[in-house]
Amino acid sequence: MLRCDEPKRLQAICDGLSAEKIYALLRKWLRKLPHPFTAGDRKAGYRYEISILQAEFSLTQVLDRPVTGRVFFEEVIRENLDIGRPSQVQLIFDRNVGDQRAQALFAVLVVFSLQLRGFTNAEMRALLAQLLGLDPANYPQGRKTYDLRRLRLHGIIERIPRSHRYQLTPGGLRIALFFSRVHDRLLRPTLATIMPQASPTNAPIRIAFDRLQTAIDASCREEKLVA
Repeated sequence: MLRCDEPKRLQAICDGLSAEKIYALLRKWLRKLPHPFTAGDRKAGYRYEISILQAEFSLTQVLDRPVTGRVFFEEVIRENLDIGRPSQVQLIFDRNVGDQRAQALFAVLVVFSLQLRGFTNAEMRALLAQLLGLDPANYPQGRKTYDLRRLRLHGIIERIPRSHRYQLTPGGLRIALFFSRVHDRLLRPTLATIMPQASPTNAPIRIAFDRLQTAIDASCREEKLVA
């Protein structure tokens, strides 16, 4: 078991941590450690960036007294027996659906699929910034480098040998086309149709959602859940 003689001091140090301090520490060691990037590579946008692939946080209640965690989850489940006893409990709120930057990335990749010679970091940054309504000159270089690295690691793009240019992989083209078309032809128009503030329409999906809302309201009245 790990112990600390000055827990308050340790907590103060942890509270003082920030993204800027962590980034400064990274840059300090990158200046000292050898790396494969030449001056030309760095000028072209190739450099290491800090990345957190996964972070998990938890309270120590379950470790200190295992029964505490069990009681908590049992109470949560008991309070929701009317919707069925779940076999799995997870956070379902505070999630983004259809991230704007991700959709813009796929749209830009579809455009570059027509270029036989591929594309560069700068070319992609210029188009992406326009789609997001930003000034290309002020779009962070590090963010674009991060995007390219993640796309390459997922096999969506690949670097053209002996160059600083990239091209879509066959699978990457299918992924970009699929998500772009689903977003533009299904998600956006469908959401515009089903939202309550939208003008009434005879679209089947709008009728189905209106019927569902009517049924929910009727059930709430029957159970006297309406104020």
